[in-house]
Amino acid sequence: MEGEPTRASLSEGPGRDQSGSKVYNDPIHGQISLDRLLVKIVDTQQFQRLRFIKQMGCKSFVYPGAVHTRFEHSIGTCHLAHKYVKSIRRGQPELGITDEDALCVEIGALCHDLGHGPFSHVFDCNVTPHLPGAEHWKHEGGSIMMFDHLLETHPQIREELKHGRDGDNIEFIREIIRGTSKHGDENFIGRSKDKWFLYEIVANKLSGIDIDKWDYFVRDCYFLGVGCSFHDSKRFMQFSRVIEVDGRRRICYREKLAENLYQLFNTRVYLHQTAVHHSTARLVERMLADALVLASTHLVFEGTNGRKKNLAEAVHDPVAFGKLTDDVFTRVLNSSGSELAESRALLERILERRMYPHSRTLCIANVNEEEINRKAEHAIGSLLNRDDFATDMVSIDYGQGSEDPISKVFFFEKSEPNSVFRLAPSEVSATLPVCFQDLRVVLLYKKEPTQEDSEKLREIFASFEHSVSGSPRRYLDKSESEN
Repeated sequence: MEGEPTRASLSEGPGRDQSGSKVYNDPIHGQISLDRLLVKIVDTQQFQRLRFIKQMGCKSFVYPGAVHTRFEHSIGTCHLAHKYVKSIRRGQPELGITDEDALCVEIGALCHDLGHGPFSHVFDCNVTPHLPGAEHWKHEGGSIMMFDHLLETHPQIREELKHGRDGDNIEFIREIIRGTSKHGDENFIGRSKDKWFLYEIVANKLSGIDIDKWDYFVRDCYFLGVGCSFHDSKRFMQFSRVIEVDGRRRICYREKLAENLYQLFNTRVYLHQTAVHHSTARLVERMLADALVLASTHLVFEGTNGRKKNLAEAVHDPVAFGKLTDDVFTRVLNSSGSELAESRALLERILERRMYPHSRTLCIANVNEEEINRKAEHAIGSLLNRDDFATDMVSIDYGQGSEDPISKVFFFEKSEPNSVFRLAPSEVSATLPVCFQDLRVVLLYKKEPTQEDSEKLREIFASFEHSVSGSPRRYLDKSESEN
């Protein structure tokens, strides 16, 4: 039957081949079987490097179990890609999804995080923005660079991929990893327009519903040791359907999944509130980032043709970047040179739990950095040096900023499987939140405080908190607390 999964031989181009496949035992998905070509990719230095990149950055300093890595997350995401594409093919064979299409989606899922730097998002959110020449670097671009390097150093893999019958396979995989075309839009060239729905599976830039999240939501909760309201990706696969919307085929969902989708996005909020933006974890990440920025010109990695690259230069060189893992922490910590003394001292403070002093976390109506900085300067005054302070602002939302997370999701009814519509929150439940974004700010003091500094800091933080929140925190007296 057209569109049904088959097993193709190597002589027919990229396809399924049982010989050389491998089974991985995963704590989240159980037994995961990967195709021979996927195993070849896993067994490369570019992919194996992910064993040394923690998925949750510095969260293990607060949640000791959160030491899982990008390696297992990438394999889990690949597994979900296989299941999702298989589900769509079985339900809608008329879409003409081929083995070649399916394998490319799986490779895109497998390689989507190849470009993560040390401690994952700590690197591209808190380190590279402060490195000259790397300010605009993002891990998605790093993943494309490392994927291209993988193909360059393993020509047999490139050879199996480049001669595609269904389109430009290599560019198709790059676009899956990126979630956009190379121009940053949806004018994809790896596949024809009738298959553009395949780009929504791994990194869905439209609705944010994708298998990347389906894996890491469950995986992160599991290793953090916290509950997870989202646990059944099978239901999303079973009740999704590809339908033409405004001239383009898109993945749509049964209307009865609306509440499940809110649960999915609520898991994101819960993870951010509980772990991602945990106050102590944020302090650790900020101190680590400051240490790496201070050390950036002194950390040297051997790159292409033996050229030496510092931290900012390494992100643009795949050979040097391949040596950039979480071990930068111990590399700085165990150093002895005076040039790394400041960075080393910060890491020692992390290990000894001597964190940056800070104000309490404050909720704010909107992110206005100029106004927040003005209030910080006013609070600090002449008591201490303004350059020794920093503000840390974060957004905790449902994935779409202040917007309703399902505002960009298309739904269909069982009785009208080819007609789509959108749902307003009031049509789903009266108990949904009216606001989908929480903005928070903290004022930090980056130096190790003396006794005299500590007294001044109490005054500064109290003034800042009052200025931002509009009123000081009111504590109940004994009579009130007993009522």
